Amino acid sequence: LWYGIEISEKGVEMARKNGVKCYRLDVDMEDFPFEDNFFDAVFAGSLWVRPERS
Repeated sequence: LWYGIEISEKGVEMARKNGVKCYRLDVDMEDFPFEDNFFDAVFAGSLWVRPERS
């Protein structure tokens, strides 16, 4: 079973068409809808790093 987390609606649609149970999440969301240790592995196709403000 595959799960996906995506920030764009188009990405969610593409994942669902390929059989992935995908969720659209706001990147600033603090209440992650999955319990601790839910995932066995994580793959990040791309990610944004927000450096600390000086």
